[in-house]
Amino acid sequence: MVLLSWATPQNSGNLSFDVDARIYLFECNIRVLGGLVSAHILATDSRNRLAPGAYDNQLLNLAEDLGQRFLHAFDTPTGLPYAWNLKYGVMKDETTETSTSGCGSLILEMGALSRLTGDSRYEAAALRALRKLWSMRSPLNLVGTTLDVVTGEWIEYSSGIGAGVDSFYEYLMKAYILFGREEFWDMFHPAYIAVQKYFRHGPCQITGCTSARGDKYQQERPACENMLVWQ
Repeated sequence: MVLLSWATPQNSGNLSFDVDARIYLFECNIRVLGGLVSAHILATDSRNRLAPGAYDNQLLNLAEDLGQRFLHAFDTPTGLPYAWNLKYGVMKDETTETSTSGCGSLILEMGALSRLTGDSRYEAAALRALRKLWSMRSPLNLVGTTLDVVTGEWIEYSSGIGAGVDSFYEYLMKAYILFGREEFWDMFHPAYIAVQKYFRHGPCQITGCTSARGDKYQQERPACENMLVWQ
């Protein structure tokens, strides 16, 4: 509802993404871009009339401005995105390490932005990153936790469904539901089966951590993070 208050020319004109700020693409995507896209959809829903006054796609325009700034972050040899400065791009000595969630949880918001604007570049960038990530899975259909966006190599091979990985699985299923594209199901289903097979431990079937490296099951630690309890 707060974002809907920006749905007037007076308010939206005061908001700019041309700022010297380093963003983690994943967080900015799911919260800011996702919020703007969702608020635009609500604002254009004639049944609700939630936007105050005259609404003329101000929120969508802001989302598109942000999306265009995102695109440059994907300009890597692998298509996996950097962390990004909204004004200056890749900063000096920027880390090339990102998480599985960081490059595998972009397709919903950027895909929706493409559908709303008719500009396919946003969805294409997110899809390329997702496909690259999926191609890096182990023969067990497991993915690691962190990787290098330049080399496309895993940095942290430990796999699970907790922090750094959890939304990767979530977005595959939701993307299939939202866009109806079989490709997303073809990724989600074997990944889900692998989770059920390799991540359950003990009499209570608690989800733990497993190595994603190689073609053999290797239990690293049957530990349960706080984020795993609710999966």
